[in-house]
Amino acid sequence: MKRRQKIGLLGGTFDPVHQGHLALAKAALKQLELDLVYLVLSPRSPFKLDHNLTPVQLRAAMLKLALKDQEKIQLGEWEINRPGPSYSVTTLSTYKKMNPTHDLFLILGSDALASFSKWKSHNHILRLATLVVGRRPGTSLEMSGVIGQIFFLKGMFPEISSSRIRQDLATHKKPQGLPVTVERFIRAHQLYGKK
Repeated sequence: MKRRQKIGLLGGTFDPVHQGHLALAKAALKQLELDLVYLVLSPRSPFKLDHNLTPVQLRAAMLKLALKDQEKIQLGEWEINRPGPSYSVTTLSTYKKMNPTHDLFLILGSDALASFSKWKSHNHILRLATLVVGRRPGTSLEMSGVIGQIFFLKGMFPEISSSRIRQDLATHKKPQGLPVTVERFIRAHQLYGKK
C-alpha cells in the first residue's frame, strides 16, 4: 500500500521572502519528514488589507529565486489569481479537495500563533491540518481557546521580518536576512525604495 503524502503549507504575502521563511520551511521538512513544503503566495492577506503590496508577479519571481536550489520546497501559486484576501481555511480546503489522501501540515511562526483564534474558521483549520509552529524570539507559545494537533519545532527561528527589510531598504540600510539572489533582484528592480 502506498504511503500517504505529508505536505507542509506555509502561507504569506512574502513581501519579500527572507531567510526566516526558508528556515521555518526547512525545519518542518526535516523534523516532520515531510514529502514537500509549499510556500503559498497570497496576493493579499486578510490582516494586511490596508497595505500597499509589491505586485504579486514580482513577489512570485523573488520566491522562485529563493527556492531555485530547494528540491522539496516549492512555490504554491494557486492563490495568485484568486480575488480578495486569502484565508488559510480556503487554501487548505481547496488543496484537500484536489489531494484527499494527503496529510496536511500548516506551518507558522509563534507570532502568528498568538492571533490564531482570530483567524477565519480556525477550528475548521485544525480539522484539516496539523499546526506546525516555529518559535521566534520575544513571542509566546500560548494559544487560548484552541484545541487541536500542534507540533512545536525544535530550536529558535531568526527574528527577521519583511517589514523590517522593507524599512531598511527604504532608508538605504543593509537589510538582514535576504537571500543574495533576492537582494540582487530587489536592487535591479528598485523595489522598496523611498517613493
